[in-house]
Amino acid sequence: MPSQKKQRTLIARPGQDPRDRQHRLRVRQSIRTRFVALMLALTTISVLIISYLGIRSVQSMGQRAQQISAEALRIQAEEYLRQVTTSDV
Repeated sequence: MPSQKKQRTLIARPGQDPRDRQHRLRVRQSIRTRFVALMLALTTISVLIISYLGIRSVQSMGQRAQQISAEALRIQAEEYLRQVTTSDV
C-alpha cells in the first residue's frame, strides 16, 4: 500500500505526471526538430545561392577571357596581314 500512496502523490503533483513529462518532451523534441529543419533549410538555401553565384562568376570570366583572346587574335591577324602586304610591295 505505501507504494500506491506514493504513486498517487506523484501523479497528484503538477508536473510529475509521466504523461505530462512525455508531452513536454514531445514538445521539446518538436521544437528541436523544427529548429534543426529550419537551420538545414537555411544552410541549403545559402549553399545553393553561393553555388549559383560562383558558377555564374566562372561563366562570366570564361566569356570575358574568350572575348579578350578573340580580340588579341584579331589584332595579331591584322598585324600579320599588314606585314605581308607591305613586304610584297
